Amino acid sequence: NPVVAELVRAKASKAAGTLGGVLSALVGLPHSYNLDLQELNGLLWQTLSDAEKSVGVVTGMVAGMKFNLQRTMSFLYTGPVCSTDLAEWLSVARGVPYRRAYLAVGASFSHLREPAKMAAVLTDELATPVSEDQVREMLNPEASLRRRPTPGGPNPVALSSYISREEQILEKEKAAILGYLEKFEEVHRLVIQDALKAAGGSQMSAGGGE
Repeated sequence: NPVVAELVRAKASKAAGTLGGVLSALVGLPHSYNLDLQELNGLLWQTLSDAEKSVGVVTGMVAGMKFNLQRTMSFLYTGPVCSTDLAEWLSVARGVPYRRAYLAVGASFSHLREPAKMAAVLTDELATPVSEDQVREMLNPEASLRRRPTPGGPNPVALSSYISREEQILEKEKAAILGYLEKFEEVHRLVIQDALKAAGGSQMSAGGGE
């Protein structure tokens, strides 16, 4: 159900808008602390609350996701997913103007499941030899991914490298957060300890006075 992802996306947009408001308030400050900053407290806590809730619902969404791989793969291999790959190849490898190549590929779509007929149509339309194997290669989604090792893209190698880097960053952030929590717990322990000592001293003083 895309509703969860859509709502979380809206929360992200809301956070971006809040950031803009915060920066606008900060840029007008003449120096140090000003009362303008009081207006930012509510925005900060609301944004943190939205972020925490969003992580929770996205976690549940991802954990419950199921994919129909058979239907997905069927569409990838029988649909026009990689049609632009074929048009780009015709433009680069055969020197056909891209617009003309794109229109020719579109004209051959009626034979999308018959690469040999597609190749024949393209050969006639563009007056340049196009083979069945070349059409199959350009329309193959796996080959399309291999041809595009762009950082941040869906290429398996690039994606694996990206995930590895993100996992390393995540581990560093986890370690930093745990360090902050340890310091917080230590400070909290010392405050409670001092408070108990102060309370004990007050009781002793009150008892001596009686």
